[in-house]
Amino acid sequence: MRKRIVIIACFACCIILLVGGCLFAYLRQETNQIAKFSVFPTGTYEGSYYFTLNSEGFLICTLGLRAGDDISVRNFIREPEKTEKKKLSRTDFQRLIELANKLDASEYNWEKTVAVDSWDIAFVYNEKIYAMNYDWDNNSPILPELVDVFIELSPIVINFD
Repeated sequence: MRKRIVIIACFACCIILLVGGCLFAYLRQETNQIAKFSVFPTGTYEGSYYFTLNSEGFLICTLGLRAGDDISVRNFIREPEKTEKKKLSRTDFQRLIELANKLDASEYNWEKTVAVDSWDIAFVYNEKIYAMNYDWDNNSPILPELVDVFIELSPIVINFD
């Protein structure tokens, strides 16, 4: 009987360690994110691109069905079709960070134009959300440049068709 209790206790400890390790890895992944970026069509939730840039210099891109327009939610892409990861060069990583810092320091009007059959952009940096319509808004000269750099560096080819 005592042997059975020891086996059950060891099994329970293994389960707890496994769940705790997975949870720690998941939370660590969330906390080392520097920026989030998304390009998505206005008329549908399908065909949305979602990027995360982490402190280790990895750019992760996911293509799929998004949950909504709020990029701050944990599962922005609820049904991923494809995910690719790319280690950025030090130069490319610095270029993204410099543009993000310029955007963060700017004082533009961030009223987004609502447009049909176009693409929206959302960018999260330093707990601020920047949003614009890719085709219609000219709020900031920095955000379109940042968008172009994300598209250029993307591990997945961005298709605007």
